[in-house]
This record gives sequence, structure tokens and C-alpha cells, in this order.
Amino acid sequence: MTRNNWLMFVVAAASGSVLTYGRISHAFDRRQSAAFCAQVTGSMYMSMQATVESNSSSGSAYVVCPIIDDDLMRYWQVAQVNVHGRDDSTGAQAGVQACSSPMNFDQTQERCGAQATSGIGFVGEFTLNPDLTEWRQNVTDYPYLYVVLPPHASSLSELRGYWYFN
Repeated sequence: MTRNNWLMFVVAAASGSVLTYGRISHAFDRRQSAAFCAQVTGSMYMSMQATVESNSSSGSAYVVCPIIDDDLMRYWQVAQVNVHGRDDSTGAQAGVQACSSPMNFDQTQERCGAQATSGIGFVGEFTLNPDLTEWRQNVTDYPYLYVVLPPHASSLSELRGYWYFN
């Protein structure tokens, strides 16, 4: 009798594990360095620490950064994006927008959410969280971040990387 009880326990435990696996919530996150990003306009360079740094004391640098979209995490399911960097400008501000580029050949308009900014006059480390509405509304587009790095004053304005999760 003890052997039968033991066998029933093992079968019940194995069955329960298999049946409840699909109900487990999976959360994923990704951290990407600024080395993934590409310059759009402005004066900037990539440092040895894989950061993107503004190389101008008079004009902002504009950068685009890709968002990986795969079976583990679809971009429209992203709950939050944190963009990390340093703002060294007292007269301009760092900013980031969550944008998408249409997949269809007959649609060429880029779509971007509201810009999150460090604020004019802010100097120091920043973490910005852009509005993700456009990603959630345009699920067939290609996602990216559009980042503005202000000119530097005494130190550097730089983008260090970004982290996103669902």
C-alpha cells in the first residue's frame, strides 16, 4: 500500500507541474549598451566604454537605438523603458522618444510618442522613461528609440544604454 501511495504522489506531482506550467507568468528584460545605437545628425563619437558622447559644445546630437522584437518579448508588450546617460548642458536638455517605423511600403511616416526630457538647466545623471503609446498602437512597425544628446559644457553629455522589460 505504501508503494502505491508513493507512486500516486509522484504521478500527481508530475501532472500538476505539467498542467500549471502554462499559467506561470514569464517576465523578460533586456539591457543594451549605447554601442547598439547609430548617429542621425550632430557631432558625436563612441567611447571605449561603449557610450555615445556628444562632441559639440554648441549643438545637440541625435541618435537612434534599436529595440529587439522577437518571440520572447514583443515590443508592444514592453511595460517600461529606462534610458540612462548624462546631461552636461545648462541651456538644453536630453530627450528620448519611443518611435516606430512603418513596415508597409505605402506608409512612410514615422510615429513617435511624447518625449521624456531631463529638463533645461538640469546637469547630471539621468534616467528617462519615454511614452510607449505608439508602440502599443502600431504592432506591425519596427521599434526604436530616438535620443537627443545636448551639447556639452565642461564634461560630456552621453548616452550609456537602455533597459526595457515587460
